[in-house]
Amino acid sequence: MSAASTAKTYQVLSPFDGRVLKTLALTTPEEAGAVLDKAVALFEDKRKWLPVHERVKVLNKLKTIMAGKQTELAHEIAANGGKPLKDAVVEVVRAIDGIDVALTTLNSTELAGTQIPMGKTEASAGRLAWTLREPIGPVVAVSGTP
Repeated sequence: MSAASTAKTYQVLSPFDGRVLKTLALTTPEEAGAVLDKAVALFEDKRKWLPVHERVKVLNKLKTIMAGKQTELAHEIAANGGKPLKDAVVEVVRAIDGIDVALTTLNSTELAGTQIPMGKTEASAGRLAWTLREPIGPVVAVSGTP
């Protein structure tokens, strides 16, 4: 991917002919930090989490939108990265499959956790313990920095 940048924007250029495909706003490290701080604050208040059924609804809508724009997404990937269209199609299918994996996980009993055997020692007699799978928190990904 070729690019040209100014102080506040980043132009994504076609690797084929150098034309501008998109102009993106750049984010400063301070802006990214502020977004991460907000995400952490939201994450730490579980009352603000979307319930599982709402997350499933969002992911199903995303999957439907992406499936309906599969050709458009593949062409954009091919133009942006200079890769063959057939490889870009595979990339879109892989992304949609990733949504399916997330949906399968959300709909499975895997998130319910499992009971840990207790009562095998005097200290654990009469106690209950279990595992519970939860997200570990927000992350920031940096990609295509000029």
